[in-house]
Amino acid sequence: MRLQIKVLMILLLFGNIAVSGSLAKSLATTSNQRSEESAIMTTYYTLTVIVDPVDGGWLRPETGTHIYEAGTVVSVYWWHQPDWLLYYYDINGTIIEYPTRPYNITMNANYVLRAVYFQYFPPTISLNPLEATMFENSSVAFVTTVNGGSPPYLVEWCVNDVKVHTDADPDEGPYRSSFEWTFSPTGPGTYSLFARVRDSWLIALPRDQWPKSETATISVNDLSNITIKAYCLAEGADVSVDISMDGSPTGYKTPHTFINLPGIHAFAVPLVDTSGYPFKQWSTNQTSATITVASDGTYVAYYQAKYGLNIATGVGGTTNPSPGAYLYFAESTVNVTAKPYTGYRFDHWELDGVNFTSSVICVTMDAAHNLKVVYAQIQCTLNISTTEGGSVDPAPGLYTYSYGTAVLVTTSANSGYYLDRWELDGVYVGVANPFIIKMCSNSTLHAIFKQLNPGHDVSVKWIDCKPCVGQTYPLSITITVVNVGSYTECLNITLFANSTLIRGQNITLNSGESVRLLFTWNTTGFERANYVLTAFVAPVLEESETADNTFTYSSVLVSIQGDINGDRRVNGKDLAALSKAYNTKLGDQFWDTRADINGDSKIDGRDIAVLARHFGEADL
Repeated sequence: MRLQIKVLMILLLFGNIAVSGSLAKSLATTSNQRSEESAIMTTYYTLTVIVDPVDGGWLRPETGTHIYEAGTVVSVYWWHQPDWLLYYYDINGTIIEYPTRPYNITMNANYVLRAVYFQYFPPTISLNPLEATMFENSSVAFVTTVNGGSPPYLVEWCVNDVKVHTDADPDEGPYRSSFEWTFSPTGPGTYSLFARVRDSWLIALPRDQWPKSETATISVNDLSNITIKAYCLAEGADVSVDISMDGSPTGYKTPHTFINLPGIHAFAVPLVDTSGYPFKQWSTNQTSATITVASDGTYVAYYQAKYGLNIATGVGGTTNPSPGAYLYFAESTVNVTAKPYTGYRFDHWELDGVNFTSSVICVTMDAAHNLKVVYAQIQCTLNISTTEGGSVDPAPGLYTYSYGTAVLVTTSANSGYYLDRWELDGVYVGVANPFIIKMCSNSTLHAIFKQLNPGHDVSVKWIDCKPCVGQTYPLSITITVVNVGSYTECLNITLFANSTLIRGQNITLNSGESVRLLFTWNTTGFERANYVLTAFVAPVLEESETADNTFTYSSVLVSIQGDINGDRRVNGKDLAALSKAYNTKLGDQFWDTRADINGDSKIDGRDIAVLARHFGEADL
């Protein structure tokens, strides 16, 4: 989901994707309509656009060869996919690093433009500490840690949103991953501080788009009276441990109060107390044995035992927390949740060899523990049956399949019979032969055969299409026609949207034969509304039973481009459906024909671009 949302935000920021190659064709067509004399005087050149690799991003004009008049200035725009950056353009062998957007090409020759992308993960920057309390005449050191990206790094420190210091690696190295800066207040009060980083690939980005750390809060106070205490949770009593201040022993043991301390001071206690219990945390929830203090108060160091919890998982899922080794303080409780993958179910936990069946287990850390989750693949049953008049393969019976298995069932009609329909869980699902069912639940599949009529008889059995299409996009419609008579027939089939003819087709069918015809409805020029699709096969000579010559598909909505679920809105529900099926093509496991907005049999960035362009629109 996160990957898909980032793609959406980039498209929302930069707008439409590249114009298709039809623009160049349109220009050429328009040019051909000019006078013969003008055409003779006009020179054209080609611009071939290549993206390398294709997963890195896209350009406008889009990939392919485009035709332009000589002297035309073509503005080339580039976009990148998440975690990719454009490295350079190779134009007829000339390398253009970090090209501008747009990059203009004057068409005075034939050009081949290859856009080269590389995979890039921007740096992240953390800041420590995120809270500090101090005095006016003191200072505190902040440290940033930079991960990822490509050095050299440049780090800027900002106080109250104003840049106050810059620290940069030399171009030739050595390169650092940690940068330190000391803050000295100009007066009492509250300050906010953050750091931002730029690496060698972010030079062109404005500062407000550089990766930024969390913001630290600094409180500047007066002199303080500070009490340091220690308490052992395992023993339930105060304990006496040595106190160090600013890195040096004080000669005092807990509890002790330090009077009129100016500035900020770091107090430290031992990592284990006199009974051998480990340090847990301070009363301020800081987990380091050294605490930085700049205000009045009592600060208690807590000691407690720690035990290990090892979490493991088998095939079919993961856990929360993720599998791994963890340390927890004695008597604390840890909730671990089983998270099976699609097609699997939680079976049981094994805690130190003892089985538990709740999907969430609470482990009390009274000792070291080993925890393993066991998953089992979901099994689905398929009950296949048939009427008289034909057979099915697999034969009628009850079968068990693993979740997600695609089961192919074929039929063979006896002489004088034909397949009238399939019923899946009691619902008519057409007459496809073979019929493919994807096992996602327990199901019943029933094949119904009927006798051929002794005379002439044809029938439309099924219309199949998605229930919603974006205005101007094509809609693929499949019509199933069966010859249920006893003679070979020449048929005329027509398809209508309301009363408007979409297309007609002539075919020949033998007795008992069926065919699935693919029609394409170009919705350009049709208003946004619900339409009834009607397939009609013209009665053949001497046909008397014509009631089944017409089949009606109740409603197809022509809606806003990007409306996937047919609610006349383009919103998060549509984005969720598209994200689930993103990067699939027709026939893939998670394919959802509704999410193929532009009807090109694949769900990719172009579909996201359409959704992004219309996101938030409604047609109510």
